[in-house]
Amino acid sequence: MTTFRSRSNFSDRKRRGLIGAAVLSFAATVFAEEPVRVSQCELEAHPAPYTHKLVEVSGTVVHQFEAFVIEDPACKAFAGIWLEYGGMTTSPIVFCCCQVAGKRRSHIAAFEGEEVPLIKDPAFKAFDRLVRHDQANPIQATLVGRFFAASEADRGYGHFGMFSLLVIQQVIRR
Repeated sequence: MTTFRSRSNFSDRKRRGLIGAAVLSFAATVFAEEPVRVSQCELEAHPAPYTHKLVEVSGTVVHQFEAFVIEDPACKAFAGIWLEYGGMTTSPIVFCCCQVAGKRRSHIAAFEGEEVPLIKDPAFKAFDRLVRHDQANPIQATLVGRFFAASEADRGYGHFGMFSLLVIQQVIRR
């Protein structure tokens, strides 16, 4: 007996395969550059070598009114590094001078001429849920993102322009 496959079944498989290939292609493009593992202390003490670089940093994420920073208790001399989401969505944190929280961008986030995509995988979604709905508790996280140092000549980023910036591309763990 001969079995025939329906055309719709084949086209559904083909469509899923093409979508899967597109996702893998995007992920390969995003991670063509390997992130440099660095501590928050090192980033703040010596920011110049890391400016515009893709970095991986672990620490405590403080997320509340006028604060969205990653901190390390070992770096008491520094205020932390301001965080922002890459991709099309702004962070949900309200702060002075330049941010409307949680709005969708009309384009991929770009800072100092560099576009920074965002991988919205389950780790990011869990992290974002905590940032949006549990501002009383800091989050332990490892983040991959593009780093932009605040300069002496220009203002920095975040609340009152007081910080260097990490634009989040991926949440490794929370």
